[in-house]
Amino acid sequence: MGTKGFLKSLKDIFTDVLYSISDFIYPGFCPLCGDRTDLDLLCGSCAENLVKEFSQLMFNKNRDFPNLDENAYFDQCICGWNYTENVKRIISLMKYNGQENLCFFMGDILGGYLKQVLSGFDFIVPVPLHPTRERERTYNQSRLIASAIKKQVPGLKLSQILIRKKYTKPQAGLDSKERQGNVRDVFIFRKREDLAGKKVVIVDDVITTGATINNCAKVIKENGAAHVCCISIARPLT
Repeated sequence: MGTKGFLKSLKDIFTDVLYSISDFIYPGFCPLCGDRTDLDLLCGSCAENLVKEFSQLMFNKNRDFPNLDENAYFDQCICGWNYTENVKRIISLMKYNGQENLCFFMGDILGGYLKQVLSGFDFIVPVPLHPTRERERTYNQSRLIASAIKKQVPGLKLSQILIRKKYTKPQAGLDSKERQGNVRDVFIFRKREDLAGKKVVIVDDVITTGATINNCAKVIKENGAAHVCCISIARPLT
């Protein structure tokens, strides 16, 4: 092999090593479109499209949650996006693939768009995971989303005032009736805050039948809150 051939081979090896290091540090490819990216998130184009596709979907507590087995305790429900394949993929990455940065990214967008809607609210509360499940995942995605929203809304305090006292089955894969029973009496109030007359935001990654957020809202209302708004990234059609 001549000098030029040797140098070319050495360059190719060096390039492969750099890509290997890059792929170790970063995902390397955008999880939505597959294009190579030097970001530890999405490629620029997919990130821009997600911002543009924000929809601020408002759901009526009486009309849009027909499968609740008791009255709705929340007053508002807002979801950021339609449940497209890309949004579904992002939620899966956040919950099951350790993509914490996606939680912050989606929370930043939610907080930016909903800043005016949430003006005047006192507390933002993530739906808690059971400690065992949080150890399995290493973080609570709803808490990360809530913390990002909080940074966008002046005066809003992040407070973990709910505890999940039972280790339950994941809601995914359960039918409507099973979902209601699975989270009934699961949440209890941690007396860290005085909620009397306060306005509270509850944050979950996904809202489906409304069973989880309604049980959270019930506990919060029973402890004095005057108004509860529930927020999530998206809501699948049920």
